[in-house]
Amino acid sequence: MKERILENVRVECFSGQCSKDDNGNNGGSIRTASPQAGYADGSKYEARFDSPQGLVVHDDGRIYVADTNNHLIRVIDRYGNVQTLAGSTVLSEQNRNGDPLEGCPPPCLKGVQGHIDGGLREAHFSFPTDVSIQVRPSAAGDGEHGDGDSDGDSDAHSVLVADRHHIRKIDLITRRVQTLAGSNQESERDGFGTHASFHKPEGITTTADGYMYIVDSASCRIRRASFHSEVLPLSSCSDSLAD
Repeated sequence: MKERILENVRVECFSGQCSKDDNGNNGGSIRTASPQAGYADGSKYEARFDSPQGLVVHDDGRIYVADTNNHLIRVIDRYGNVQTLAGSTVLSEQNRNGDPLEGCPPPCLKGVQGHIDGGLREAHFSFPTDVSIQVRPSAAGDGEHGDGDSDGDSDAHSVLVADRHHIRKIDLITRRVQTLAGSNQESERDGFGTHASFHKPEGITTTADGYMYIVDSASCRIRRASFHSEVLPLSSCSDSLAD
């Protein structure tokens, strides 16, 4: 069988100060905005990000983005329009009266770094690096992964976030953020919930059998967590195939 070679793969700006041509179409040779790090919601031509590092696409077409240096989680619709899903913002530059400084690019806001659970726009993140859609078996308390709670289907509508030394969950139904696992101390400790620790997790994915797999970057390990937040080691930098 002959190998199939893909040719003429088109790459274009989807969102983030995309350019326009004379007819207002995306991808033209005439630039209407120079990409600049910052924060702004809006159309694909107006939105700004600051060093985004991870994204995941939902079945409904929405794209969730870890906007790392903004300390925010953003969501993009199928047309490239951007909204802030979770995280807090404050004025990035202000005058003595507390008003936006003249010349500050609108909306003159920046994300707030920290670690606070709560409502979507009350929560604080700290350099989130990756996101994943949470896939949980529909039957709660299934004996293997279920925890016996009755909230069952709500977890099927959540976004998981690798956030500094924590794994966070954004519940899209209750519209709240909570910490699933990790502590404020960087380490490689296994355990439950906040008794477990991470060292700069930078990647996260979920599986249909109810597990989360985490790239715990600085610890040189791949970690595994179940929905009751028990963190288990899989491999590390010192492991070998013989082990």
